[in-house]
Amino acid sequence: MKRIRGYDRNQVLIGTLLGDAGLVLRGPKSKKVSLVIKHKEDCKEYLQWLHKFLHVFSDHVSIYEEIDKKTGKKAIVYNYRSAKKFYYMWKRFYVTKDVKKGCSGKKVIRRGILNAIDTLALAVWYMDDGSLSVRVSKKTGRVQGITVELYTYSFTEHENRMLANMLKKKFGLKVRVSRRNVKDTYYYSLVMYTKDALKFLYMVAPYVYEVECMRYKLHIPDFYESRQKAINSLLAMFRKRVASLSRDGDIVHSSSKDEEESVVASNMVDWVPAQPVPGQANDMGSSFGNTVPPNFLGV
Repeated sequence: MKRIRGYDRNQVLIGTLLGDAGLVLRGPKSKKVSLVIKHKEDCKEYLQWLHKFLHVFSDHVSIYEEIDKKTGKKAIVYNYRSAKKFYYMWKRFYVTKDVKKGCSGKKVIRRGILNAIDTLALAVWYMDDGSLSVRVSKKTGRVQGITVELYTYSFTEHENRMLANMLKKKFGLKVRVSRRNVKDTYYYSLVMYTKDALKFLYMVAPYVYEVECMRYKLHIPDFYESRQKAINSLLAMFRKRVASLSRDGDIVHSSSKDEEESVVASNMVDWVPAQPVPGQANDMGSSFGNTVPPNFLGV
């Protein structure tokens, strides 16, 4: 049992800025910057989990509901009042020239941010902007392969390649930069296929598992028996971590990085990624909602 470290708070802030969060400048010459995080109503528990880490940066947070203009559905907004930390991060995450009042400016990727990203930031980034798709055989009903995708549409192709190179060098993940053409505009995302997708999920799972409404992003149905040993060993670590959460929300037990990596390294078994079949990718999140299916992680 130990209090949340400042390092962990910074990782959560970096992760959510890579994802859906935004920093808003009060005025063109002001140093007052607010942090705004908005998610759909179903993700209320996730917002509360983020708040445990981020509330110390600001002396006031406004929590309110609004209708999302893109989806037309109700969303919950956490607006953290201006703080020095947010201005510091704004200078590193945004183009700061010619920014108008009430705007963020354009979000960018710089080398200093890449150097700061750790597994907790990856987990928050994945919960914000990631998806897990499962390819299932129509004949046997068994899993053929999986795909993890990080939707980095707001970043340029060059910035996406910077992120892909970082994931390869720091975490040993082979990542493909995918391109989509929508109304003559190109959008880019980061894609990992089975072997690297599994490795990525092993890394972020201890954090994702803490947020029940996000556990569907870990679910792989009908997992091969050869993977069950790895699943069981990870389960023991997850349960220990979740059970150690204090009710007051400000104390957590953090498994050491060495502990997590040793579990992954000792249980990873080579699985050559299956080639993706167009039209067969299936986002399991829409099927299972906010529950943990009984055939995943033994729960």
